Amino acid sequence: MATFSFERILPPSRKSAAIGTAKPRGVIVQLLDRLTEARLQRQANELLKAEREIRFTGPAETDRKRDH
Repeated sequence: MATFSFERILPPSRKSAAIGTAKPRGVIVQLLDRLTEARLQRQANELLKAEREIRFTGPAETDRKRDH
């Protein structure tokens, strides 16, 4: 009767991972970062635009717009 033996493959030791070798970021993570950054930039621009509009129109003009 034939016997088979397989070589045991051990997982990498934790010491090598703790040295500080960072894994490269995945393409999907980079894409999500870019999309998030673009969305935040758009929101910041919209907020600045709204603040400028409020500053330039002033409270008196906005009250007149509501009355008409």
